[in-house]
Amino acid sequence: MPVYLADGLRGGIHLTREGDGDIAITPALEIDDVEELRRLQVPGLRLNFSLMPIGDPVHGFYTWMPGRELLLMPLEPRPTEALSRVLRGDGEAITIPAEDVERFETEHLEALTRALPVLSADTSIRMPRPTTLRAALAVHVDTAEHHLSTEWFIRYVGEDGEVRSSHALPDLSAAAEGRIEGGTAGRDIEGETRLAREILNHLLPLAGRHPALWQPLDLRGMATARFMTETLPVLRELEAFDIEVDDDVPDYREAEAAPVITTSVSDDEDRPDWFSLSVRVHVGEEEIPLALLMAAVAGGEPEVLLESGTWVSIDRPEIEALARLMEEGRELADPQAQGELRVSALHAGYYEVLESLGVIERATARWKERVGRLLERARAAEAAAEPSGGRPVGGDDAGGVGERAGEGAGEAAVPAGMRATLRPYQLEGYRWLDFLRQAGLGGVLADDMGLGKTVQVLAAVQRLIEQREEAQGSEPADAGDPGEPEGTGPVLVIAPTSVVGSWVEQAERFCPGLRVRAVRRTAAKREETLAQIVEGCDVVVTSYTIARLCEEEFIAQDWAWVVCDEAQFVKNHTSATYKAVRRLRSPSTIAITGTPLENSLMDLWALASIAAPGLLPDPERFGQVYRKPIDRGDAEALGRLRRRMRPFLLRRTKEQVAADLPAKTEQVLTVEARRQAPQGLRPAPGPRAAADPRAAGGGHRPVALHRAQGADHPAADGARPGARRRRGRDGA
Repeated sequence: MPVYLADGLRGGIHLTREGDGDIAITPALEIDDVEELRRLQVPGLRLNFSLMPIGDPVHGFYTWMPGRELLLMPLEPRPTEALSRVLRGDGEAITIPAEDVERFETEHLEALTRALPVLSADTSIRMPRPTTLRAALAVHVDTAEHHLSTEWFIRYVGEDGEVRSSHALPDLSAAAEGRIEGGTAGRDIEGETRLAREILNHLLPLAGRHPALWQPLDLRGMATARFMTETLPVLRELEAFDIEVDDDVPDYREAEAAPVITTSVSDDEDRPDWFSLSVRVHVGEEEIPLALLMAAVAGGEPEVLLESGTWVSIDRPEIEALARLMEEGRELADPQAQGELRVSALHAGYYEVLESLGVIERATARWKERVGRLLERARAAEAAAEPSGGRPVGGDDAGGVGERAGEGAGEAAVPAGMRATLRPYQLEGYRWLDFLRQAGLGGVLADDMGLGKTVQVLAAVQRLIEQREEAQGSEPADAGDPGEPEGTGPVLVIAPTSVVGSWVEQAERFCPGLRVRAVRRTAAKREETLAQIVEGCDVVVTSYTIARLCEEEFIAQDWAWVVCDEAQFVKNHTSATYKAVRRLRSPSTIAITGTPLENSLMDLWALASIAAPGLLPDPERFGQVYRKPIDRGDAEALGRLRRRMRPFLLRRTKEQVAADLPAKTEQVLTVEARRQAPQGLRPAPGPRAAADPRAAGGGHRPVALHRAQGADHPAADGARPGARRRRGRDGA
């Protein structure tokens, strides 16, 4: 039995419009191109051949020729699975009702033509035009968050460029392997796979410098800006697929100008002693939000991305310093306004550092008067500690009026009633104290022992009393006065019990015109009440013990000024004495100490909280911002604390003012050692002292005089040459 193999058989469907408007979809075979069958055709006579399917799924048909030859005909091209199923059926037509024809033509006919070859169709049926496959990368950007996401699509595009259908590809690499998710009906899966593979081959070489673009991207912040400015231009050059970017995407670019820090100060209408300090950072015409800036610095980011799409390099010392300062001053932040701080003159040191970082846009006259003069006064006091060879000024025998005063324009003169010659550093210390008092501010005078702290304070007290006397019966003068009201009542000096008498003695010696009273006993043991003692006196001197025991009596009194001598006695901020001192009613307080730091930085915090409440944050935050970092050796934190304290803490060492001090005098005495040495004398220690029997008495041995030289000694505080030498105490 002869067997023949013939080419040219095609399988597909016929689309026929029925009389009632329905559309019939009928499986069909086209044999016009099968040469062996065409030869059997006779003009005017149509032969019907019975074609039987071959295989499952169907991949061809066979028939018997008139001469009993077997004719095998494979389908061309190789049939899809969908076509095989259609041709395997019984040949019944699928009917589309007339009322659904329009939707069928619009939504399904194109997919049908991609799945099954259409061998013939009535002209009344609107057949779709041929389409081509095109890949597209959609780029979505949330401008508010600078959040970028990407998504791949396969588009079926008609000859007119219209997209007939679009299908998302969650993963382009999976599609390149033929793993296409979602509905595949009516789709050219093989074509989509080939296209995905071609695009993947274009993207793989970019992987070293750009993200894995074949997967969905989820970028934020600077990663978004980098994609838009670096990756996107490269992708556009490929021209292997379409790129669709959302409208209204920011114009991402790097700022050409450097960021500029500006500060401005305005008066606070609600609180006269406070100001609003505004800190701004600009780049060009655009402002950088401080919260965004601080977060970027804290996160170690080299750039900060603005809302407009501009990004700014913040890897700059001034920006890092600003972020640290804003964090340091967090307790000053105004919760109602971003970048606004509520400050007073207490924060002059903080402002000075801010000022050094940028440009001052505006500052009110009142702020300049108070803070500007405070900073100038602090600088002058520090400069006076530098070796200068300057001669003393002050006292009655110091020369002419101008030299005696040592004053320039607006400088405080040495009070007329002061009977001591102030050395240059003491003069500036006195002026610093006087300015703080008149401004209603406190501070810590922490000069080394022996540099005459007491005499500087007494000079400021003398000036206070003289100004008060001049103002009696007339309006207070404005010259040199920052505008703060004077306190009422006398000056209160609180000192250790052992030096209460010394304060009275020194006041009588250097300021004989002052009316000084000492309170050494509690109210129960006194014949006078504190109110009676205060009446008619200028200075009240008492001890920390009495101030604590008679707390209610002392806090009921108004004081013009409070001076805490040897203030390290109240360094424990949990003690009753500390709390009693904090409750005193006075415009300002001065703390005096030669040892502002003894055990830890909390000693300094306690002094500042008494002399300048609000200058430093609460103990817990002080520990976080300053104490712990400094204890770990953080020099930068130490520098920030010094700058913040600088206008309110004045400390000069003996080495700094050595040129202003007289030559040291040493005297060696040889005395007879007795069994009971005179008070204040003891044998000089030596390796044989304990074993030598002569140590108990007899013979002459050198002894050392172990008595601390008084700091208010005339040689230390600059009293008049030839003045009567009297026993004193350190710090005068």
